[in-house]
Amino acid sequence: MPATSQRLSRTEQRQRTHERLLAAATVLFLENGYTATSVEQIVEVAGYTRGAVQGQFGTKAELADAVLDRLCSRAIAQASMQLVRQMRSAEEIAVGEWMIELVTGWCETAVIERRGWIRLELEVMAERWHDGDADIRRDARLALVRAAVHDHLATAGTGTGIDLAVDADTIVMGLLSVVYGLVIQNEERAAVTASVRPLVRHLLRRNSPVHSRIGQG
Repeated sequence: MPATSQRLSRTEQRQRTHERLLAAATVLFLENGYTATSVEQIVEVAGYTRGAVQGQFGTKAELADAVLDRLCSRAIAQASMQLVRQMRSAEEIAVGEWMIELVTGWCETAVIERRGWIRLELEVMAERWHDGDADIRRDARLALVRAAVHDHLATAGTGTGIDLAVDADTIVMGLLSVVYGLVIQNEERAAVTASVRPLVRHLLRRNSPVHSRIGQG
């Protein structure tokens, strides 16, 4: 029994170290960038030694991947909650316009509120251009984002009865390309809306009028 308690205590301590290093790295990477942030800075903020990073993650690059994995997961979760909230209030908005607001809002959130995540992803990608392991992790995150956006479009389309004139995969690719491009250009929310809305309206155009409302025949 004492041995079991001791093992659990060590597990909890290791998890605490993991979380503190991850939290410190997230703040520093987002504020200063991947290249400008050193392992020494991370462990100083977290309150550990360099060996803690090696023991928990192995390298700075692997720590960056862990940070990006978590940021990606949180962004997807936030978008999912946003979808649920908007679907609950969709009855008051014309169906076509609701879809446009949903997708435009998602792009604005990705560019403005999650800008640091995308910038960090791009910086790590440039820094580790020839790293095969980095490519695998990055591709996995991008696949998750694509799948999430695809599912959101499918869910919204089913819930509103909209038949998309362009397949969801094409819409996802176009939206992600625009979002990444806007991040590189450091655009603000007003510019995002002005750039994204016409594209979204075109991609989500319907074969039938958009004046119908949910619940109406």
